[in-house]
Amino acid sequence: MALTVYGIYYHQKGYRQQYLRAFICYVGVLSILLVLTVAAEITTPLEWRLTILNLGNAVVIPLLLYTFLWFTLSYTNRRVLFTRLLGFGALMHVLIIGSVVWANPTWMYTGYMTTVEPTSVFGVTVGSYVTIERTLKTPFYAWQLYSYALYSVGCVVLLQFLYVQRDSLVVSQILMIGFAFTLPVIVNVLVFLHIVSPQSNPMQFAFGGSAILFGISIIRYRLFEVAPIGRKIAVEQMNTAVVVTTITGRVIDHNVAFSSRIEAENDTFVGSQLSAALPEAATLLDTTGAMKVEQTIESTAQPWHAIVTKSPIKLQATQPAGFVITIEEITAQKEKEQTLEQQNEQLDRFASVVSHDLRGPLQTAKGYLSLAQDEHRSEELEEVRKAHDRMETMIEEFLALSRAKTAVVDPDPIELEPFITRVWGERNPTDATLTVELPPGYEISGDAVLLARLFENLFQNAVEHNEGHVTVTVGVPEFGDGTQGGFYVADNGTGIPPKEHDDIFEYGYSDRDGGTGLGLAIVESLVHAHEWDISVRNRSDDGAIFEVATHTAEERQR
Repeated sequence: MALTVYGIYYHQKGYRQQYLRAFICYVGVLSILLVLTVAAEITTPLEWRLTILNLGNAVVIPLLLYTFLWFTLSYTNRRVLFTRLLGFGALMHVLIIGSVVWANPTWMYTGYMTTVEPTSVFGVTVGSYVTIERTLKTPFYAWQLYSYALYSVGCVVLLQFLYVQRDSLVVSQILMIGFAFTLPVIVNVLVFLHIVSPQSNPMQFAFGGSAILFGISIIRYRLFEVAPIGRKIAVEQMNTAVVVTTITGRVIDHNVAFSSRIEAENDTFVGSQLSAALPEAATLLDTTGAMKVEQTIESTAQPWHAIVTKSPIKLQATQPAGFVITIEEITAQKEKEQTLEQQNEQLDRFASVVSHDLRGPLQTAKGYLSLAQDEHRSEELEEVRKAHDRMETMIEEFLALSRAKTAVVDPDPIELEPFITRVWGERNPTDATLTVELPPGYEISGDAVLLARLFENLFQNAVEHNEGHVTVTVGVPEFGDGTQGGFYVADNGTGIPPKEHDDIFEYGYSDRDGGTGLGLAIVESLVHAHEWDISVRNRSDDGAIFEVATHTAEERQR
């Protein structure tokens, strides 16, 4: 009864494994059996005693074995269909056989009352008492054999699972519960063969021993907490393939994703070597430490890419007892990376064409234009000069944009205040003032070349899109979650209409004549190359402010 209550307590705590529910039912039915045994001893009318004993032998004991079968099937992860058929069979047994026994108390055996003389049980003297002497009938033997058959099926399932798991981490748990289930049956056989006298109530001692063994399996071997096949529902339903092996590479468990990705005829690899199921992952077992590698799985019908991670299972501080290996498919990611790499190569080649093949003719045209202006001054030639300057600016911005798209950012710690001052000095805008509001020694991690172009374009945007003298301020933004980080570039100009905030980073967008529409698009590309985020808003005291967050909100909270 205590085991029943304890099992229900664990079930209510959230341990909802099916084998736990089966265990609760088993010990619950066992409690009912023992209560009936006591009731049969204290009941006076012979007919009532026979009825109780018949119910116990013909209904409760087979029901006990049904729950034992349910436990073994769920404990060893057998098909759910079997457990449902088992439940239906148990229900029919209770309804049919229970009705027969209730209607005919002498159906299994007859009996008479007798007095047992004082006897010694395990060295303890038991006084005389009145009990029932039974004469067994054919139905009793039939149900006895039926009970043995049910028990044998459960034992075969448990022994088969024990053989498969012989190298696993839960052998002791399996053996302990196996002994707990077996002890009453062994004593029952000894009584049935008249090797042990039934007058000493040996089954009470057998069930008591089972209770002790169950308690050890619960407390010492964590029967309620550790699933015997090393999995939880979440692991079973994961898209990532998970396989558990022993130190020698024998597979002791895996989830459905593993068997489906291997594309083999068998849906289980338990008991086989990992090298036979997945040769590529077998090399991970050459060392005992953790490992994470990227591999191409070619042993399947369709090759695929995966990140394979091996984690040792350590029950002691010395050698690992086994390994958990996860195989996460990254085929789509690799294909995307390859496509992006090809696009970057094409963009890089195109940028090279722009840089070399367009700059040459442009410089030639500017040279001849300079000679023409030396001989003849006109507004038409001045417009040609402006067009040449615009073409050169567009070439520079296109090259900057292509570098932002193809660059692999190699971040270095950069002290921001002297860096910004240097970039501002190189631009040297005469109609603007720089104000730096950064903490002393404030640093960010970024690519110096790309970061210089980023600030250069933001400074140029502030100066060219505002009239009169402009003050440009660089500081550290404070985000809505109360954290600080990154940097902002603000000006005291006229600001940006709110309806245009989502458009200013688009390619080709410009609100002034002669603009290329690439300046802020380059800024956004450079920010994304660093895996940062950028946003724009208007200041409360006029002007626009561009905020760059160098960490996500989740990273800032951590």
